[in-house]
Amino acid sequence: MQNARYLTAIRMRHWLCGNHSYPRTPLGGLRPGSILTLAQRLRKQAGRPPVTLRNPNLNQCHVKAKIRRRLALARKKDLYSAETQLVKALPKMAKAANDPALRAGFEKHLEETTIHVDRLEEAAEILGVSPKGKSCKAMKGLVEEGAEVMMEEGQPSLKDLALIVAAQKVEHYEIAGYGSARTIAEVLGQRDVVKLLQATLDEEGATDEALTRLSLNIIPQVAGVEA
Repeated sequence: MQNARYLTAIRMRHWLCGNHSYPRTPLGGLRPGSILTLAQRLRKQAGRPPVTLRNPNLNQCHVKAKIRRRLALARKKDLYSAETQLVKALPKMAKAANDPALRAGFEKHLEETTIHVDRLEEAAEILGVSPKGKSCKAMKGLVEEGAEVMMEEGQPSLKDLALIVAAQKVEHYEIAGYGSARTIAEVLGQRDVVKLLQATLDEEGATDEALTRLSLNIIPQVAGVEA
């Protein structure tokens, strides 16, 4: 027993002095409470404040993992709020569009957006959390900007072009949001969640490209009117 206490004391000294590479396997004959008491006694003799026994490297990893999980959850809640806001805004944008192709594009993306909401709910269910509880202020601002465009009067093709600009701002925000959320999910090893986020990210990218093609058809009409 004396030898065990002596060896434990040596190990504790190495531990308290920061030599974490020194073997720290517990020895038989000493209960965890006894080890903690011995450590606190050595700290007191050295004139240092008492601390709990904890591997700082492991604790740091735990904190980082916790931060990543919280960040991932915050991103998903933010995206869920953004998508639900967009579900309400897209029908109004479709109604305000003059170009038939643009109107059809907004209607198609509305159907996709409802699926995006379902995917986020599925991802939240996999993680055992609720996707609700956060309001996306960025999307709120983008939706309000789009509403201002819809209220403007002027040449139809020019208004359609302004709607495309407003819609692409939304798409770029969502692409950034889904991209970062997918990356965090990859780091955390959430493979099923990654697949859901990637599917939506691909659709957001396709919508952005479709809007660009529509704008290329409408720009000459605007240029012709102003000429």
